[in-house]
Amino acid sequence: MTIYYRGKALIRDLTLCGGEVLGSIHLAYIPQARSDSKYAKVVLRESGFEYVPNVVPRQLGKLDLDTLRHFKVMMTGSGDEFDLIHRLTCRDRNLVVDQEIAFQDPGEGRFDKIDLCIFDQVLRAFSFVEVKTIIDRRLIPLSEGKEPEVIEQLRRYKNRIEQHGLELIQVFQKVVKMKRLLGIAARLAEIPETIPQAIVSRSALVIGNCSEVQVQEILERKGVWKPLMDALPSVASGLILCGKAGANLHLNASGRQTVVFNPGVVTA
Repeated sequence: MTIYYRGKALIRDLTLCGGEVLGSIHLAYIPQARSDSKYAKVVLRESGFEYVPNVVPRQLGKLDLDTLRHFKVMMTGSGDEFDLIHRLTCRDRNLVVDQEIAFQDPGEGRFDKIDLCIFDQVLRAFSFVEVKTIIDRRLIPLSEGKEPEVIEQLRRYKNRIEQHGLELIQVFQKVVKMKRLLGIAARLAEIPETIPQAIVSRSALVIGNCSEVQVQEILERKGVWKPLMDALPSVASGLILCGKAGANLHLNASGRQTVVFNPGVVTA
């Protein structure tokens, strides 16, 4: 289990191992115990410069509110995409099953990490969602005649689902069941008690922080957006455009800023 704050992972991969609960935290998120000052005093002694008093990390302890406040300060202000993911996951209608789903087959030197897995209430299936902001350079071709980088990214995800669809269904069914057992499934209450054995065969793409003008330009395939819109139907289940407030993530064809491309559903 991973604990998130504003789209970023505070404690990753909490697991029970050998009778101990283990996890990890990014060093950048750990505040110093002397958090009331931006500076650490130093003094020159025989062994060289030393911190006075010694600089030590603030301990997580029992995760009380005062402790969490210091860690949250270290985790804020580092990216529009994190903020957008935070807004998407906080919407009650978005049944977010999991975040940052990593794929790496044996022998592969690289791995893919998909932003979200949701339960789509319209298609009644698990669905992957890739999140980008409007300023992401991967949405626009680097040169004329080339595909935007996000198309190859979505194509890899499509191939992953085709190769491992049945296993993914089983994994996400297990995640929902585990959250129910742990008492943290309130946000997943709309998923049927008997979880459907289905997954959408392609990921949906969300482009956020759009202005009304940008939404229209994308939907009308104008200028730099034409290569993206021409290629998306072959690799994505749909496109969801939104501003800074986020959006509902299910693929509803009647949505004014949602384009559905013909999502197939893999069933177990």
